[in-house]
Amino acid sequence: MLFIVCLSFLTGVLESIGVSMIFPILQSILENKPKLEATNFPIVSDVLTFFSIDYTINNLVTIFVVLFLFKAVFKFVTGYFKLFYSSKFLLDIRKNMIKNLSGLEYTNYTKRETGKLSSTFTLEVENMVSGFIYFSNYLVTIFTGISFIIIILFIEYKFTFIILFFGMIYYLGFKKLNVKIKNISKEITSSNSKFNSLLIQFIQSYKYLKSTNNFYHLNDFLKQTVVNIRRLKIQKDIRTNFVLAIQEPAVLLLVLLIVYVSVSVIKIETSVVLMLLVLFYRSTNYFLSSQSTWNNFLGQIGSTNSVIQLESSLIENQEDSAGVKKVDFSKSIILKDIDFKYSNDSMIKNLDSINLEIPLNKTVAFVGKSGSGKSTLINIITGLLKPNSGNVSIDGIDLSEINLKDWRSKIGYIAQESVIFSDTILNNITSWDYNKEQDYSRLWNAIKMSHLDEIIKNDNDLNRDVGDRGVSLSGGQKQRIAIARELYRNPKILILDEATSALDSETEKSIIESLEELNGKITIIVIAHRLSTIKNSDIINVIEGGIIIESGSYDELINNNSSRMNEFIKMQEL
Repeated sequence: MLFIVCLSFLTGVLESIGVSMIFPILQSILENKPKLEATNFPIVSDVLTFFSIDYTINNLVTIFVVLFLFKAVFKFVTGYFKLFYSSKFLLDIRKNMIKNLSGLEYTNYTKRETGKLSSTFTLEVENMVSGFIYFSNYLVTIFTGISFIIIILFIEYKFTFIILFFGMIYYLGFKKLNVKIKNISKEITSSNSKFNSLLIQFIQSYKYLKSTNNFYHLNDFLKQTVVNIRRLKIQKDIRTNFVLAIQEPAVLLLVLLIVYVSVSVIKIETSVVLMLLVLFYRSTNYFLSSQSTWNNFLGQIGSTNSVIQLESSLIENQEDSAGVKKVDFSKSIILKDIDFKYSNDSMIKNLDSINLEIPLNKTVAFVGKSGSGKSTLINIITGLLKPNSGNVSIDGIDLSEINLKDWRSKIGYIAQESVIFSDTILNNITSWDYNKEQDYSRLWNAIKMSHLDEIIKNDNDLNRDVGDRGVSLSGGQKQRIAIARELYRNPKILILDEATSALDSETEKSIIESLEELNGKITIIVIAHRLSTIKNSDIINVIEGGIIIESGSYDELINNNSSRMNEFIKMQEL
């Protein structure tokens, strides 16, 4: 930024010197005198004499052309660096924000609005960069204008003081209007974030809203938000246009006052005043342009504040991953005396005195009613949540000492609602990590093990686009792609969180058959309501009210008439 400002200042100096030379050049042409006298515009002759250059029309024209050629080069270089730095600024902001979002503490993420995050990452960041460009343009125009004032100072310092006096009055007069524009900009940013959040919810819930004809209230809310944004933008534009409208007459009045004081009060020579006025006029153009640019910058200040606040919030709430140890996971996961509750103010524990071992390459299931603590327990195993007391250890090493990124890279996760990206089947399976020469066999092994080879016959099928969130796929196909993705990653632990609960019986049976091929090869953790999903598990844990009330194999639990598992089956809850 400093480099750009320096170039702009030099550009202004070159232009102001060049403009100063116009007067003796015009006089020489009008009077047909190839050589000028030193009394004609002495400031120019003094400068040429200092550099031992003859005060002639040819020398003046040559210097004038050279100066403006250099000015053109400086202006081009300035424009290039402004574009370079603004694009780099955008790249750096987005890279840092994506990095900080990836490292955000999970519990903090769950409290954030998806719409606001999306709006800030896209619209607000773009607006912030626009604000950066406006601000850099503002600095360029300000320092170019200042360079003219400095030249005027060398010619006649009294004239400079007059300009500064009336210029300060002009600045104070517009300051209050600029503050109001800045405040309205912040309100617009807030309303845009709110609208974006509602719109995302509208789109995600479209099927439900359409099926139930439940658009009315959300439509009304969206319309109110849009109307409010329009009202704020009109207010901002009215104030901005008002400032632009009164600038010209305000500057004209300023010039008249300066001329009057210079000629009538201070008694500056008329020919010198004429030169100074031209220089002042050029500087005024830059200052007027800076005022317009500043207003544009203020229009983006709300977005800038929004991005800065989000960035600061993301940094403040980064996940504490101080652990540096890496584990191969060759023995077991042990949970000892685990207590957890989501709110410290709550008297009810979501998990209470959990003691559990998950051996290597075994299939362990968790069953229980909704809200019993099954998913919370999984989140503690993956390190997304930290227990209030107790500890989790992997192969005897406390999870707090383990590098969480390394630990999670060993985990595959398949949820009830499959994570499908708006991309090709290939990229959905490989997560954009695919080298055909190295990964071809690994890819097709994952496809065959997940029984996706029924729909994927060749590379052309792999390159088929699945549409927004897999709209062109059936529920079973989505789940198989999700399974293939995790198998392609070759995890040591596979978590199935209600992975088949939303599927029909035939599709569920096919997917269960795919997963049963993994029994004994990797560790599988299953959360399920359906009996068919957990029948072949090595260990079944029944959770109720955050407590593991019984554990055992399917046969052990089913043959115990007093077991809760047996009650679930009789009541058809499982």
